[in-house]
Amino acid sequence: MTTTTELDWHIKEGERLRDKGMQAAAAAQGQEWLGKAYEAIVTVAKHMRKFSVDDVLRIFTDQPRHPNAWGSVWRRARKEGIIIPTGEIIRSTIPRKHRRFCLVYESTIYEGTHR
Repeated sequence: MTTTTELDWHIKEGERLRDKGMQAAAAAQGQEWLGKAYEAIVTVAKHMRKFSVDDVLRIFTDQPRHPNAWGSVWRRARKEGIIIPTGEIIRSTIPRKHRRFCLVYESTIYEGTHR
């Protein structure tokens, strides 16, 4: 039987490995792409009250060398308070995402009347 302490360790280790992987993917990608990807999230957040990765990929089509590079970009947007996860999940409509489940975010910088 797993104790609470063991479970906590496994959760923390999983988070550490996730963060290490995102950092490695981001470092391999380069600052120029990371900056442009972040700006794409900010742009969508200014124009849509709620959105998902699909909405960002419709305006930013420059693919990263590794898909995990996106993790650090979304994390930055959350950390800087640009977006908040809503708890909603939708299926992606982007063919290369194979109908994967995607989080829906709420913008904290929404300026428009779209959605």
